[in-house]
Amino acid sequence: LDIFLLVVMCAFMSSMMMLIFAKRVKAYEKAAIYGDEGLEKAGVSPTTLAGVFSFVFLLIIIFALLKLVNETLVCAVVTCILLFTYMLKITLSE
Repeated sequence: LDIFLLVVMCAFMSSMMMLIFAKRVKAYEKAAIYGDEGLEKAGVSPTTLAGVFSFVFLLIIIFALLKLVNETLVCAVVTCILLFTYMLKITLSE
């Protein structure tokens, strides 16, 4: 049951991250038109976002391999909540 829950949460996180990454790339392409000033106002760069997500995903995998069930699930749930909140923020701010 825990493995199934973790797989579902990781799939949800990955799909949300792909959507967020696509929105950030579009925002950076628009901001690049205005030069350096536009890029400063565009927010977090897609590369930084992908790096942070990769680190958190790697951390979840390490926790799972070490059989730290509660820590893995808590980390996955917190990441899902943060990604969902960030997705709402970038969707509603446009």
